[in-house]
Amino acid sequence: MANATYNIQQAATLVGVDRGTVRDWVNSGQLPATRDGREWRIPMPFVFYIAAVLKFERSAEPRYVLDDDTSSYGDGWGRPYEDQYDME
Repeated sequence: MANATYNIQQAATLVGVDRGTVRDWVNSGQLPATRDGREWRIPMPFVFYIAAVLKFERSAEPRYVLDDDTSSYGDGWGRPYEDQYDME
């Protein structure tokens, strides 16, 4: 298990992104990988690290809710969830 690796498709599925995105990360050097014949192999710890970082970043994005009274914003998109409800 210490030497577990994933190919690009497996890593993309685990992380929740398109395999082209993982391939771009590998080609740019942002995600370490080794070549095994025609296939890239990505070490398990790096896949889990990327998954955790993306999960954190996605949870930090503001969520918008449908707002019946758009007069304060005037754009019809509503306002951030945090503005509507006390988030503390």
